[in-house]
Formats: sequence, C-alpha cells, structure tokens
Amino acid sequence: AMSHALSTLDTSGIRLPPGGLNMGIGVHFGDAIVGTIGSSTKFDYTVIGDSVNLASRLEGLSKRYKARIIVSECVVQEINRLKIQHPHFRFREIEEVIVKGKEEPTRIHLVEDEASGWLSPEACDLYRKGISMYRLRNWKTAAEYFRAAVDKSQPDSLASMYLDRCLSFQANPPPADWDLVQRYESK
Repeated sequence: AMSHALSTLDTSGIRLPPGGLNMGIGVHFGDAIVGTIGSSTKFDYTVIGDSVNLASRLEGLSKRYKARIIVSECVVQEINRLKIQHPHFRFREIEEVIVKGKEEPTRIHLVEDEASGWLSPEACDLYRKGISMYRLRNWKTAAEYFRAAVDKSQPDSLASMYLDRCLSFQANPPPADWDLVQRYESK
C-alpha cells in the first residue's frame, strides 16, 4: 500500500531527482525490541535487534536488484506456514546473500503484484528453470532460459541480471568452490 500510495503523492513544487521519487522496502520476520529507549531528558521510540538490521539491509538491496519489496525466506515460510492466501501478490526467488554484519546467508525474494507487472506464467517458468541451471553452474543453458524469460516479459531486471552474469561466467568462470552466495559489505 505504501509503494502504491507513492505514485499518488503530490510532488508539485518539489525538486525531484532525475529518476523521480521511488522507494524500496525490506521485510524480515523475527524477534525485536520495541519501545521508548533513553533517559527522562532524551528518549526515542524505536525498534532494535538483529531482525531490524536484516530488514534494513534488505531495503538497501532493493536498489541493487531494482525491486520495490524484498523479503527474506523467513517471511515466505511464515506466510506459507500460516496458510495465508495471497492472490494479489506472489514471491519470486532472487538468490542467497550475506549482508554486512551477518555471517550466514539469507535467501531473498522479490514481491510481485499486478501493479508492478508480474511475469507471465511462461516467463516465470523460464526464470525458475534458469535458476535451476544456474545452481548447477550450467551457465550456457541458464543463459538461454534467462534470455527467453527476458524476451517473454516486460523489462525484467532479475532475468537480465542473471543473463549478464551467465554470459560473464561463460567467458570467465567463477572459482569451482564458490558457493553461489552474493556477499555485500556495504549497507
């Protein structure tokens, strides 16, 4: 709702950056401390904890992946566990990442809805097959699937990103012991 409301915001009289006004959202599920923190003379209502930090890092990744909303695997699992029906949005796997301040990888997903222009079922299937081939390090076949997904969809930054990676890996393969996890040292 926040993301959709952004498009209705009256920006007349405001100098906007060249790309316009946009937002990224990161969501993670876990424990946090919520409340007023400080002393009687200076205090603030805030949220702190490892879960909050990870959500913040996911928000930062939304720019890198050109995604409005990125959620962690924990969010997807919790929604599935609660059997929440979500006919108006769906998740598409991006990849595993290790963000600054973490040691373990987190699988992340893009949240898609009609307004953001979801992929056709055929393009989704091609994307999933590309991910499968990517995990097997079959860069050539993965690139073919991602190229077909790009051809079948509206501009798709994820399939395009993977296509570029696979083409690069065909020319310069990554080390054989690389675990396919993307590591980000900045916020």
